[in-house]
Amino acid sequence: MLSHLPAVIVDRESVRRISLGAAVKVGGILSKTPAAIASKSKIRLYDTDNRLLAIGEACLDFNDTDSNEPFRIAFKPQRVLV
Repeated sequence: MLSHLPAVIVDRESVRRISLGAAVKVGGILSKTPAAIASKSKIRLYDTDNRLLAIGEACLDFNDTDSNEPFRIAFKPQRVLV
């Protein structure tokens, strides 16, 4: 049902932040599929055990997430599931 949305796997600290409704920073991204995601796109957020944590929204273009700014906000959770 949600497989059409891009998927992002985040680190342990980001899992904690998501559970509190807080945004995910660029430095918390472990992997992303597909490579190109536009700002304002809906996404799926997962932990390293492939557990769906939330549906979120991209705050910047995905090419920007490869920057050297680990504290920049990348995603905001919209619907938290954990």
